[in-house]
Amino acid sequence: MHAQSELAHFARISTLGELTASIAHEVNQPLAAIVTSGEAGLRWLENGVAHLDRVKIGLERIIQNGKRASDVVLRLRVLARKDDFKRIELDLNEIIEDALLLVQREIMRNRVSLTLVLAKKLLPIQGDRVHLQQVIINLIVNAIQAMSDVNNRRLVLETAKNDDGSIVVTVRDNGRGFDLEQQNRMFSAFYTTKAEGMGMGLSISRSIIDAHGGRIWASLNEDGGATFQFAIPTQTEMVS
Repeated sequence: MHAQSELAHFARISTLGELTASIAHEVNQPLAAIVTSGEAGLRWLENGVAHLDRVKIGLERIIQNGKRASDVVLRLRVLARKDDFKRIELDLNEIIEDALLLVQREIMRNRVSLTLVLAKKLLPIQGDRVHLQQVIINLIVNAIQAMSDVNNRRLVLETAKNDDGSIVVTVRDNGRGFDLEQQNRMFSAFYTTKAEGMGMGLSISRSIIDAHGGRIWASLNEDGGATFQFAIPTQTEMVS
């Protein structure tokens, strides 16, 4: 398990490196808004007329954007941290929403249309928040890269209750897909179809899902593209 955590940490750092431009934008945007609000507040005070209501609004915006920038940095620190596997009670929908905040700019930059469908009232799972976020980010980034050569890029991310009581997470794209002969190899270590890839992302994702008592698989879409899914048992299942 320690070796797996080491590999997972290395893969997280590599992924964060790929997302540097997007992450920098996510931090710079609220910082720029803070500067703008601060400058506006100074102008109102220097005019000699008391615009306290406008100053108050400006200060509220500064606080809001400061918290927003702080949240991004906090999420980055958590992902970059070198921790061993920690099993706690988690809401899978919340993990997905947190992961999306870090890749939102990448989705927008690549002009990807995102459809998010989160099932309501999901039972909690037992697992590691950072490792599961890593799996979701890996799958989203892979999907975005797979759609680089297509127009009208569409990404579907959803959660659903499975018949056996587990929770299924689905990441579906309309990209180039994969060859059927790759299907059984793509989750193997060091196997990659990318010239710059190391072949670790999907392998580590499988190891993480296995450690959560779940399974991960991939399939081709009839209308083009690929679907990656993983199922995680809920707390109730694990107890029973």
